[in-house]
Amino acid sequence: MIGVLYLILFFVIILILTGLFLPVHLHLILNEKRKSISLGWFFMVLGVDLASKTFELRLFSQRIISRTMRKKRKEKEEVKKVKKKKKKGRGFDVSDLWKERDLLSRVLCIFFRFLKDMLRRIHLDRFFVEADIATPDPALTGTIYGGLYAVCVSVNSISSNFNLKVQPDFQKEVPSGNADIAISTKAIDVVGAILKMFFALPKIKIIRTFIKRKRR
Repeated sequence: MIGVLYLILFFVIILILTGLFLPVHLHLILNEKRKSISLGWFFMVLGVDLASKTFELRLFSQRIISRTMRKKRKEKEEVKKVKKKKKKGRGFDVSDLWKERDLLSRVLCIFFRFLKDMLRRIHLDRFFVEADIATPDPALTGTIYGGLYAVCVSVNSISSNFNLKVQPDFQKEVPSGNADIAISTKAIDVVGAILKMFFALPKIKIIRTFIKRKRR
């Protein structure tokens, strides 16, 4: 029995180590028919339909969980009541940020360093954006289109993965468009960047500051 448990544990460790070196895919789609964002890793896919506010989890292409994130009216009213009660208290004061400006500056610096590390490790698989430029004023539409067209030409020349398109629509008054963006990075790079940020944060000082504020 113990031998079987060790064998299962061995395979679990192998799966985790294998998964760390596999890419994590993030895919965003925005158009008239579909608005969704999905995160794929190993044999798992997490998807959110932004239009219907539906969350979905798939394992080996099989749907495991499907939930609608829409709140009922009663739940919304209860949340509003709770927020109103909280607002009656001391609330947020800008002076609190100024008092802890050194801590805030340090945390922001660490966070931006984390973003910088992540951007270095992210690979752009696809970046397709198509926009119809429209305003109530045709002259303004033409001016905006001319400026954006020059930007698109410059960006598209950077890499074949970039595909930006703009076109004027003098019949409409509101702009529209669609997007299809896909990026990927290795799971181990994400874990490494998060751990690096976690150990760099002044955790004890943050906790003390939080407790001090709660006691007021």
